[in-house]
Amino acid sequence: MVDHDVRTRELISAALWLDGYRVTSGGSVEDARTGGQSMAWDAIVVVLDPRKQDWESIGEYLAAHSEVPVIAVSQLGDHTSNLLAEEYGATVCAAPLRLGIIRQTVRQVLAQRAACSAA
Repeated sequence: MVDHDVRTRELISAALWLDGYRVTSGGSVEDARTGGQSMAWDAIVVVLDPRKQDWESIGEYLAAHSEVPVIAVSQLGDHTSNLLAEEYGATVCAAPLRLGIIRQTVRQVLAQRAACSAA
């Protein structure tokens, strides 16, 4: 879970924890890399905010983890965020901090991954 804002990370992490997920979070791409190096991730949730982020670093990060499904929460629902997410094959969740929708999207993406792994 990557977002620059601590409160947003804590809020989304707590919501996903309610569904039984273990969440590793970071305030930047570098933090996420460091914090999750020894983990095998089931999914990556990144909150996209065009006002706050280094797009090149995020793009490199997502490309390096292309085998892991990415859920991109579009903070502003803006066109740039959606294009970046689609470029890297991310599932776009254009529901800024609508926790029910974020939780539902994560469940759907992980169910799809499990179905593909079982086939």
